[in-house]
Amino acid sequence: MAKTLDKILKFFQVSPVQQIVSLGLSAPGTAIYSYLSIENYSQGNTGAGIANAFGVFLNISCFLFNEYLTIEKMQEYKKVKSALDKHCWDERIIQPKSHSWCQRNMVQIASDDAGFGKETRNYFHEKGYKWYHFISNF
Repeated sequence: MAKTLDKILKFFQVSPVQQIVSLGLSAPGTAIYSYLSIENYSQGNTGAGIANAFGVFLNISCFLFNEYLTIEKMQEYKKVKSALDKHCWDERIIQPKSHSWCQRNMVQIASDDAGFGKETRNYFHEKGYKWYHFISNF
């Protein structure tokens, strides 16, 4: 049971932004639009019911897309952690994944788990990345 909870916690740590959007915005939005759609249909307001049903579709799509991104980020986490375990810390492992805040967060968690957290933090500090640099480098 504890191992399963650790995996769930790691899933949320690796991609917190996607989880916030999925569970914090899309799921409640789906519930609200579903209720509004049913209410409008039952009151005979078909146009508003269809518009709200479209809102349900958009929220479900957003939820599924963000969960897909979360799963993809978890797979990247496993690859980076495996590479760090196999080859030890190397800038060539970290550099390709340091372009956006989400990737840097994932790499930092993977390197912490592999025992190279301090080296990765120093690397990001040397490159000038701060916690508030959300926008990707192009």
